[in-house]
Order: sequence, then C-alpha cells, then structure tokens
Amino acid sequence: MGSATGRGTGETFGRYELQTRLGQGGMGQVWCAFDSVTDRQVAVKVLPPELADDAGYRARFDREARAVSKLRHPNVVPIHNFGEIDGRLYIDMALLEGEDLGTVLRREGSLPLDRTVRVIGQVAAALDAAHDSGLVHRDVKPANIVLHPSGHTYLIDFGIAHADGQTALTRDAGAIGTLAYMAPERFDGRSGPGSDIYALTCVLFQCLTGRPPFAADSTAQHIASHLTKPPPRPTGLVPGLPAALDGVVARGMAKRVEDRYRRAGELAEDLARSAMDRRPPRGAPVPLRKVRSGPPPTAVIPPTAVNPPDFPNTPDFPSPASMGPPPPPPTRAPRRGAVVALAVAAAVLVLGAVLAFVLGRDTGDSSAVATSPISTETSTPPTAPSSPESATSESPPSFERMATFVRDYYGLLPDDTEQAWALFDPHYAEKVGRAGFDEFWPTIRSVSVGAVEPRDASSVIVTLTFVTVDGRTESEKRWVSVAENRGRLSVYDSERIGAA
Repeated sequence: MGSATGRGTGETFGRYELQTRLGQGGMGQVWCAFDSVTDRQVAVKVLPPELADDAGYRARFDREARAVSKLRHPNVVPIHNFGEIDGRLYIDMALLEGEDLGTVLRREGSLPLDRTVRVIGQVAAALDAAHDSGLVHRDVKPANIVLHPSGHTYLIDFGIAHADGQTALTRDAGAIGTLAYMAPERFDGRSGPGSDIYALTCVLFQCLTGRPPFAADSTAQHIASHLTKPPPRPTGLVPGLPAALDGVVARGMAKRVEDRYRRAGELAEDLARSAMDRRPPRGAPVPLRKVRSGPPPTAVIPPTAVNPPDFPNTPDFPSPASMGPPPPPPTRAPRRGAVVALAVAAAVLVLGAVLAFVLGRDTGDSSAVATSPISTETSTPPTAPSSPESATSESPPSFERMATFVRDYYGLLPDDTEQAWALFDPHYAEKVGRAGFDEFWPTIRSVSVGAVEPRDASSVIVTLTFVTVDGRTESEKRWVSVAENRGRLSVYDSERIGAA
C-alpha cells in the first residue's frame, strides 16, 4: 500500500483511500474507504497477501465473487467491484449504516422476541436467495448481520462464500467459518444450504438467550459439542419463552442435514408461528388469576375456564367385581352428592341465561358478544367495526397478543407476502384484494414497527415507517383490528389514520 494521499490520512490502495478499519479476521480486513473513481464511501475487504499467490484459490475467488456480485436481494449487501490490487485480492461492497448483530447482542444481551423474528426472517430470505443461486455463505454469524436503524437487516461478507458443489474456499486446508456456528458436517469438509440453516439457528438461539448454543473453552470442546451434544433448549435459559421455540431450535440444529429445515424460509415461518404461541413451557407453573370484587365483567368466559381440573388426590374405589351384584334402584330421596351435582348444573344453566341476557340486551340478539367500550381516541376512524364477526365465539385477545401479532405480521413484509396474506381474515382479504396487495408491497424496501397502542378490546393503533425502493421514508399511524378464531389470530380490518 502506498503513502497517504487524497482525503483524510488513510493509506492508498489503488483507487481506494483506506480510512477506518471496520473489522479484521482470518480472511482479511474490512475498511471504510473512499473510492476516487465513483466518488463515494464504500466498504473494502482486503484479503491476506498469500492467497493471491495460490492460482487455484485465485480462480475460485474470481468465479465466486462474480457470482455473488450478480446476487440481487434487498437483504444482501451489494458488491460493486472485485479483483486484485498490488498483489492483494479485494472486494468492494456498499457501506452500510447501522450496527452488526454481534455488537448489539454484546450490549443488550438478547433481543426481544418480536425483533428476533424480524431479524431472522430477513436473514433467512437472503440465504434462500443465495441458495437458489447455487451459493453457500459458510460463515453466518452475528458479526455478519447488519441491523439498519430503520429495522432493515443485511447479510454481509459473502466474500468467503463458495459455489455449492464446488471445492470450498479454505486457508491452509482449514475450514472457513466460526466455530460457535459451524454445523457438524463442516468438520468433515462438507457444506451446503443445510450448513447455513444450522448456523442461522445458532444465531437464533443467541438472539433468544444472549449466548451461543454451546459454551466451550477450546476448539476441541466446540467441535465435540456440535458433533455429539443435543441442541439446547432456549426455554431452559429463558423460562418465559414460548415452548414451541425449543422444537424450532431442535430441528434447525439437527445433527443430520436431512433432518433440518429444507429452506431457511421454513425456519423463519416456524419461528414466527412459535413466537405467537404464548403457552408456557412444559412443567412451568400456571399463574392463578386474582378474583376482583364488583360486578361481573362483560366478557365471554373461554371454554377452557369451565373444564374440570385434574384432582391429584382422587380416592381409589373398589372394582365392580369386589362389590357384588348391583343393588336395586333406590326408592328413597337422591343422595346429597346427587343433589349438589344437580344444583351445580342448574346454576350453570342460570348463569348462562343471565350472561346471554346481559350481553345481548343492547342489540336485541341473545347471541351477541359484548366488548370493552370503544376508546375515545379522536383519530380512530368512526366507521371501523368494533368487534370482528369471526371472533364472536371467543374472548377478545389480550393487548399483548394483538401487539405481538401485529409486529410479527409487519415483520414478514415486504419479503414474505404469501405468509402475510395468509394472516388476513377472509373479510379483510376480500376488502383489500390480492391484486392491490401485490401491487403495493414491491414498491417498499422495508417497513419498521414503532409504538403499538391499545384502541379497544379487538384492535390496536400502530406506528409504521416505510422505506420505498427509491429511498423515500414515510411514516403513518394505522388502526388494525384483530380477530381470533380457534386460537388463531388474523387481520380483520386495517385503515390508515394519518401521518405519524
């Protein structure tokens, strides 16, 4: 590298002025640089000098860098240029604003569940695009995931990727990658899309728990853990997580490639569904609800509230054989237990009648479901329905469930429109129309969710920020109504209230 010249005090590297070193690893250094030809700031990765002396490596590098440069996806950092300068191989990439996920995890410990869903979903989309092009990343880890302030996520450092089915890019016959995230087959010199999915699941585990899946003090321990230890359960470290997440991690980190998810998108879909499962992990204590004084609430009692519990101290009754023939029908008055049972049944019927009368008297329909009074928020559209028709047989979902659902829904967009469309109630799907839906979302590069506020018993007000494909940023407040049917939430209605 030559002497300092041009802007700043950095060293010159051909057409680039290397200004600030952003990172360094076994495969070279990454610099914030100024490109004097295009007059812009870029990120330049400069590989170790000995790699340029290896003719086989140079040929593979050129072939793979060319393939990566053709990969066009919103969650993949664009590659501008690549080649050799002064006997050093290099890759010129877009300079991204934001922090890498590794830095964020070191500072915050872990990510909230809804943010984890959004981050993993976007990285999964990038991996599927790469795999469909015949490329394998081979070093998926938090340091190679950049989080933009808008909420958009990028997968970077495809510079060590290799074309699937071809000889892997290695250095000194060693495996390329990071031990904490390497799939078992990587230690046999094999890799493929399943290896990236395993690594992404390791990143998912770290996002949920704040630590990599396996703690180890040496290379040998790391390798042994990936080869022999079962996938860890995130709920074992964070008991409040949904129990279904254990199954997602177990499948994503399966020892055999054929037992894992076939595509990264399938992992992301399972993660999104599992995040909406609010059942506690198996064996966790179930909190008791406090009984409040005052008039009964105007809410539908969920069916599970009247199911009889399993009594632990049920007495052992003698078997029929030891009791002899059954006695004749009694002619005396029913026993006290029977009277109590009849009284309970009658009380249930009376309670049902009273509830039906109270809940239905305002509408004249005895099957109507009452909801909490509508908020006096002046920005709420007056024509919005206060309660989805499809939810009339169940109690309204809690605000926490609605908020998580709305965040997860927008976390799918704009990348996974199929999954997002599947979350529409038929009422809203008919209202929106698939043509308009498919026409709008390709114009959006990213969407981030801000504040989610309660509106009434079946809807929320959400603040959204959109970044369009031409770089414009727009924010708005939107009213979203949520329906619940058989435990499944869906978007029942949605309208724009105004600018945020």
